Amino acid sequence: MLPYVKIDFKNGGLGGVEPLNDGVTLAIMSTLNLEVPIDCQTYEDFVERAGTESQEISAFFTEAGGKCRLIVSSLEPTEANIKALLSEYAGEVRNVIVSGATSAMLNTLQAVGEWAANELYAPVMFFVSVGGVTPKTLGLNRVAVVDTVTSAQENGVALLWYAAGRAAQIPVHRSMARVKDGALTATEFWYTEGSGNSATRHLVNNLYAEPKHNSGYITVRTFQGKAGFYLSDDLMAAQPSDDYALVPRRRTIDKAYRLAYTTLVNYINDEIPLSSSGRMSETYCKDMSNAVEQDIYNTMTVSGNLGTDPANASDKGVRCYIDPNQDVAANSRIDISLSVKPYGYAKYIEVKLGFDTAI
Repeated sequence: MLPYVKIDFKNGGLGGVEPLNDGVTLAIMSTLNLEVPIDCQTYEDFVERAGTESQEISAFFTEAGGKCRLIVSSLEPTEANIKALLSEYAGEVRNVIVSGATSAMLNTLQAVGEWAANELYAPVMFFVSVGGVTPKTLGLNRVAVVDTVTSAQENGVALLWYAAGRAAQIPVHRSMARVKDGALTATEFWYTEGSGNSATRHLVNNLYAEPKHNSGYITVRTFQGKAGFYLSDDLMAAQPSDDYALVPRRRTIDKAYRLAYTTLVNYINDEIPLSSSGRMSETYCKDMSNAVEQDIYNTMTVSGNLGTDPANASDKGVRCYIDPNQDVAANSRIDISLSVKPYGYAKYIEVKLGFDTAI
């Protein structure tokens, strides 16, 4: 077996450097006719290189604020094709949009996401739009299922493209549903009720959005007194108890993974000084753990990606520990414990309001 760095994602920890390009997105659209993938940074760039217009790509770039990196492929979204595309772009892709995905594909996408982490050392997550499932029961913490609502009553763009565009332009720790970031660029969203000749279209309201959200979809909602539509939340298709049940948690831990791998791969086949008892030198362990912490701190904590205690100046938002009592001379293996601190998110705010004459 070749020497390696292997990083496993711990779960259950929450109970309930040069900056990386965190928004690189791969869009797989088999409805397009592209000879090769188009690697573009603006909608105008896409149109010029692809020789065609696309409402979906336009919506993505509009929501993303005009400029970000989008790779567009018209290959069929098979497991082999997705793996080939992720391999071709050498781990640059963070988010993947699969247009036209079906419920039967969801487990495959989760498996591809895990393969990208374990084999490419470049984890990704997927955005899909699928109806007729209950996402929160699926146990897929690399797949986010977006509601099938569209931006117009007829021939509108699916919410999928707005959600992925919003994710591409915000930092990894930020919720796509953060109200301070403003409403989505589309001014209305519609859903279909019924089927066939009896199908009717209705403007989305919160009575529609509530059950969709409760089942685990990313949908849209409104707020009294605020114009426009907002994303309801940023749920992965996973149980709420999963540490990675939220898009920002998934993206944050994946970024930490990439940084830790980049730092630790430099230690492969390094000479390790041993103590008089034949164990690892404590100094070496400390130097190695400090290197991991410092790289993650320099790239993530300084950029606001990790939660820290404002009252504790020494809180780096990351902790790496290497137990020196490891027999590395015998087994050539080093076990490392690495943790990063997430943010909490204000999803429910409850106020007790009343009169008080003593104010």
